[in-house]
Amino acid sequence: MPENLFGLPTHVLLQHVVVVLLPIAAVGALLVAVWAWYRHHLGVVTLVATFLVTLAVPLTTQSGESLEGRLPDSPSIAAHATAGDRVLWVAAFGTQWVRAAAMIAIPYLVLILAYRTPRSISVITRPGDLSYGIYVYSFPAQQVAAYAFGPKLGPLGMLGVVALPVYGLAFLSWRLIEAPALRLKPRARRAVDQRPTLVQAAVVD
Repeated sequence: MPENLFGLPTHVLLQHVVVVLLPIAAVGALLVAVWAWYRHHLGVVTLVATFLVTLAVPLTTQSGESLEGRLPDSPSIAAHATAGDRVLWVAAFGTQWVRAAAMIAIPYLVLILAYRTPRSISVITRPGDLSYGIYVYSFPAQQVAAYAFGPKLGPLGMLGVVALPVYGLAFLSWRLIEAPALRLKPRARRAVDQRPTLVQAAVVD
């Protein structure tokens, strides 16, 4: 993770993301639970936003620890670090609780994205059925990224590096290989249907 972004310490920017958006995400989660209209129109957006904001908590803590190591000892910095640890504990990232929650939340998120996808998001799948191409090309792309960037590339970094290239490869695979191959399927089926069977050949003989 870079130590500075746009001339400011990375921790300062991430801290504002968490401080501002985490309470908003919590309010949005409550609205999803109690308000049907909100759940129907903004439920998916709220769920995805809450997930991303929660992921920002450990990144904020990590960048804060890096910044703390570069600054001189100070009671104010120590108090700030303690408060950050409390936020991380509330988020429970990396503990058994987050694993248990993920076992419920991730399948639910997948089902919502599959069956209640907003039209604004469905543009991603409009080029065709890219699922098989993403499945095939994601592993080699991840291996190339791991070789190029080494162990410093975490899960989120890996996702950011390979997502667009894999989508592009899946798109090319669908247009150049899969879709043309599927168009040949009815032709092959007609050829099989028109071929005489062994019984028909015996009757003719």
